[in-house]
Amino acid sequence: MSFEIRVNEMLGGIINQYGLPENSIYLFSNVSTKGKNKGMEISKSLCISEPEYPSNQNMKQIQSKSYVIMNIQYQSCIELLIRNKQFNEIVIPDDAVVKELKSDVLFKHVVFSEDSDNLYNFLKSHIIYCIENYEASCSFGCCSQFEKCSELKRCIHENKLYAKGCSYRKNLEAGKIFYGVYKNQ
Repeated sequence: MSFEIRVNEMLGGIINQYGLPENSIYLFSNVSTKGKNKGMEISKSLCISEPEYPSNQNMKQIQSKSYVIMNIQYQSCIELLIRNKQFNEIVIPDDAVVKELKSDVLFKHVVFSEDSDNLYNFLKSHIIYCIENYEASCSFGCCSQFEKCSELKRCIHENKLYAKGCSYRKNLEAGKIFYGVYKNQ
């Protein structure tokens, strides 16, 4: 099974597991705009895209890069370009090689062989880290479902990425309930 197919299957599983909007995590093809590689894919970016909320049914949704989890280059091996802070949060598998590039101060370069089983667990760990630390494009106090959220003691908003901007969700996760039968604040 190819790298891309395997990653896309993993992304589908993560989207289902976290109840995220369809296609909210995806591989984006980076295409060269100049030189001998003009028009050719030169790398991929693993991205999180927060769909607009509420959705506008009259507008065609154009998938764009909202937040890049990491960049991926592959030829004879797979090289992941990971932001330094994110890199420091997740253990590097034994079969990975970290390339130190003085010319790239923003990213760590982690290299895997194409057949590494650890590669996919490592990718999954980074995706989950980015989902759990995702900051929504906007913030708000709470939505109209605050009473139902209070009753269930958790956020029930349908768009889990958009809901990352809900201040009340953060209170619920901390055990603070402001409304209804379980009110404790």
